[in-house]
Amino acid sequence: MRKIVFIGLGGMFGALLRVGLINVFEVFNIRLIPINILLVNLLGCFLLGLFFKLSELSVSIDREMRLGITTGFIGALTTFSTLCKGLVELLLNANYLEALIYLIGSCLLGWIAIVFGRILAEKLVEWWWILDPNIEGITQ
Repeated sequence: MRKIVFIGLGGMFGALLRVGLINVFEVFNIRLIPINILLVNLLGCFLLGLFFKLSELSVSIDREMRLGITTGFIGALTTFSTLCKGLVELLLNANYLEALIYLIGSCLLGWIAIVFGRILAEKLVEWWWILDPNIEGITQ
């Protein structure tokens, strides 16, 4: 039951943040591809990489809470269905090159965002360890 509550709450907050950010990032939209959706998805990829690396290195979070953050919050923040909807709209409007750029850009930049999040997490843990070497759970 705890798992369902954490995922539900995470999903609610992730979805609300998604809607807000898509509206904020609307100013970056260009006619060719849905940049606002791309930016939100990249943010989610970055957060996923950061969170998983931090939890590997130092943060002790129980399984239900981790599911609430990853599956609930980040899953609702970044939705594959929205990426596909934008892709289909580009294809239906015969914007084939833009669709290809959007698809490859989303996947490649998403991968880079996850890697960058993981690298940043390692650096943050190193930095925190230097500030307080008595922190438990840090793997060196």
